[in-house]
Amino acid sequence: SNCTAIDKLRYAMDEKDDSLKLKKYTLQRFKKLLPENFKLKREFVESGMLRVIQELEGKPGGGTSAEDQAISELIQDVKKCFPAALVQSQSSRYGEELLNRFFGHA
Repeated sequence: SNCTAIDKLRYAMDEKDDSLKLKKYTLQRFKKLLPENFKLKREFVESGMLRVIQELEGKPGGGTSAEDQAISELIQDVKKCFPAALVQSQSSRYGEELLNRFFGHA
């Protein structure tokens, strides 16, 4: 089920889990499942996973290995399943960006 898939992704993206292969496999599955599945997209966002994968960007092992590059590309592909404004709103920097837009840079 989709819920199980989200739970598996959350487990795979857990920072304590160093398995890049598991992260890569899980992102590949979501890249395949998300485009045609509106319900899964909604669950993906509501569960916080869109934010989690964005926080993972550039993190796995410093971004230099082939595995890190592949994961980074998969994250971009998954993000493309959602409107840009939604992706931006789920970014950990969104609040800071809004403050800067309204009040200028500190």
